Amino acid sequence: MKRAIVLLLVLFFGQARAAGQDFCSDLVDRISSGAADRAPNGDAVLKTLAARFPRYVQLDQGDSGEIDLATVLQQDLNAPPEFLEAMMVHFPNFAGTNVRVLALGASGAGALNSVAGTLRCPDLVFFDMPHGQVQEVMPPDWYQPYLCMRIWVGEIDQVPAAMTERDEDRMAELTITPWLDHKWGPDCLLTATYESVGQQRGRFQSVVRRRY
Repeated sequence: MKRAIVLLLVLFFGQARAAGQDFCSDLVDRISSGAADRAPNGDAVLKTLAARFPRYVQLDQGDSGEIDLATVLQQDLNAPPEFLEAMMVHFPNFAGTNVRVLALGASGAGALNSVAGTLRCPDLVFFDMPHGQVQEVMPPDWYQPYLCMRIWVGEIDQVPAAMTERDEDRMAELTITPWLDHKWGPDCLLTATYESVGQQRGRFQSVVRRRY
């Protein structure tokens, strides 16, 4: 009996690891061989990729209209009272347009996103619905709520993922983390370099798989 349980665990984690590795490999094959362009208006490389490969890279911007999030959480996400109360405390202007629901593809998981200040820094709470009722989950390891990060939630080749990008004059670093089997998979780190400051066209130089 114990041997059977061990075997099942080995198979399960082996499949999960393989799924994460396949995700990174597919990402490398599809994206890293091409140009790492930045738009003239300073838009991120990820947004340029989403425009170039709209069926492959999809970024959820959330509902741009006014949202009664209390109703959304109760009716659509079946939020228990304690989750609703916690979110009311976390987002002071809960009923306004500054809080949006972002979907991690069709997985049922997602994030509540609020932007604040002139820099529109994101403040996210990630959630999952493993049993038909919303519950908060830990964010990806790279997420720092007190830093003004560039963050997107969406899909890469129909795989739910959270994404962030750090831009410098001659370098851009993209971190893409898939959501696999109700947990975060391995981070895929892509680095692009540019020959001069302000250059729009760059090349992906390396891809690193971090943390499982």
